[in-house]
Amino acid sequence: MGLSSALSSSNRPQREGTSRGTPRGMALMSEAERTLRAHEFMSNPTKLAAALAENEKDHYAAISDQYRVYCLTERPDSPLMWAHYASSHTGICLEFDTRKAPFTEAFPPFTGGLLKVKYRSTYPAYDIVSGGYPALFTKSEDWSYEAEWRLIAEERRFARSFWTLKTNNDFLTLAPGVLTSVTIGCLADEPSRQRIEDIVFSNAPGVLVRQATLAPDRYELRINPPFR
Repeated sequence: MGLSSALSSSNRPQREGTSRGTPRGMALMSEAERTLRAHEFMSNPTKLAAALAENEKDHYAAISDQYRVYCLTERPDSPLMWAHYASSHTGICLEFDTRKAPFTEAFPPFTGGLLKVKYRSTYPAYDIVSGGYPALFTKSEDWSYEAEWRLIAEERRFARSFWTLKTNNDFLTLAPGVLTSVTIGCLADEPSRQRIEDIVFSNAPGVLVRQATLAPDRYELRINPPFR
């Protein structure tokens, strides 16, 4: 099984580190205190709404610091995906062998590190006692054409779980053989194509380089060599 991730030709700026970790006050609570507070909020919706409003920015910042989400798709030949996520067909698409780690690793309560995105019309519920991942792999059903999967990790310095994947300064190191191919966008210019090929051949000679082109008679992309 292979999944792909589109990348633009420009580098994503790295986020500056912060001292934020958990929402205000939560880091000082024991598990029992957190459970008691959660039940108190559930029995008093007005108090819960006020607390959520007060801590919303801190909670969002803490989640942003803690989690890293890598998005992949089952559809490496989707014109819309190339347009949205690969600088309008000038970037690249990476193919990974999902039969290998980290995609095969199991992280309770999930069966693996790779999670299929759920598309729905309503927001997922959030368990204020146990927390959890639902919002990290849920999207509006309008995006269902993406056929998206996500690999979720925690940034090591903000991690709160021992069993999750860990990134270091936003990076996760993959073993040789996990990356299987690089597809170049159909609108990449010749200097960019040559540079991409040189980088791949110099650093990962076993990785296949593919080329996307526009189909001559229909609204679709052709990729050569084709995916099996």
